[in-house]
Amino acid sequence: MDLLADAYPGLRDLHAHERQDGRVVRYVPPPQASRLPDAPLPVGAVIFPKVGDKTALRPLSRIEALQRMLEECLVVPERLSEVKVRRLVRWMRGLRCYEMSLGSLPEAIALLEGLNAAEASASPERSPSTRRQMGNAA
Repeated sequence: MDLLADAYPGLRDLHAHERQDGRVVRYVPPPQASRLPDAPLPVGAVIFPKVGDKTALRPLSRIEALQRMLEECLVVPERLSEVKVRRLVRWMRGLRCYEMSLGSLPEAIALLEGLNAAEASASPERSPSTRRQMGNAA
């Protein structure tokens, strides 16, 4: 929580939720100006943040990312069928996956902006909305 306290002064005042795994979390609503329309957008990257001593980005294999996603799926409204798992695996084939160690929020933002810029120049067919979403992925 200390990592985000400067950027979100009211963070400690937000309602705390206890997840089924016992972790206590707070959900920070995005600023109104950054909200996107309620429509599906393509995803270019999945980033798993963790608090660390220094800010760094480490690529993950899609298998490791899938394992992490499934570990975080504590309350899934319906069972995952074989068809749904295949669809999830197919969706992940086009993604880049990372673990981001967060030592400093400004450094993390700069790192994500750099990743976003590199992706935009490497993939000119990606739309601005995709690049915008990748910048908000963490």
